[in-house]
Amino acid sequence: MEDKLLELKKLLPKFITIDYIHGQMSPKNIKDRLKSFENGDIDLLISTTIIENGIDIENANTILIEGMDKLGLSQVYQLRGRVGRGSW
Repeated sequence: MEDKLLELKKLLPKFITIDYIHGQMSPKNIKDRLKSFENGDIDLLISTTIIENGIDIENANTILIEGMDKLGLSQVYQLRGRVGRGSW
């Protein structure tokens, strides 16, 4: 995760804030980072397939999946369904 974070920081402008979440983090840490993303404090959130497990990200409008060939079709549809579920 840290390697991908550094790779993206090199590619993107400095004003874009990037962070990540994964399943080995404490639930409080995950919740805090998700809240920061929802509030707009984080512009780009990198995640493992943890978001497949019922975390709806309402203000996200794009998802990029790296290594999609390693996922099953149902997993890809679950991930796709997590993005843009807001009421706006």
